[in-house]
Amino acid sequence: MELNNFIDDLKKLSAKPFEDVHDDLIVTYCTGIAMFPADANNADDIIQKSKVALAEAKKKGYGTVCYYSEQLFQKNIRKISLEQELRAALKIFLAKTLIIYLHGIALYHIAVCYSVFF
Repeated sequence: MELNNFIDDLKKLSAKPFEDVHDDLIVTYCTGIAMFPADANNADDIIQKSKVALAEAKKKGYGTVCYYSEQLFQKNIRKISLEQELRAALKIFLAKTLIIYLHGIALYHIAVCYSVFF
């Protein structure tokens, strides 16, 4: 299977340090995998479910590969729901900010940067 070959190649690459001018650079990885169509039938759901698997891999430590499962989804459903609500609220906020700016009501420039980590 190509996926297993890719994971094996990733493991081999991370085992070898990169030689830098001053020091060796060691690269680590965590991988979350969701499969189409077994886990989801559209790109957004595949991305979301691979993020669930990636979060689990990060919890387990470097060099970990985790596959999506419904048990992982149930375990992380609250975080997923909160992330979706935050994204929806941000879209509404940005849309309203853009409308205000387009109507010339804004008297100053507002820069907004959001980072959400789970």
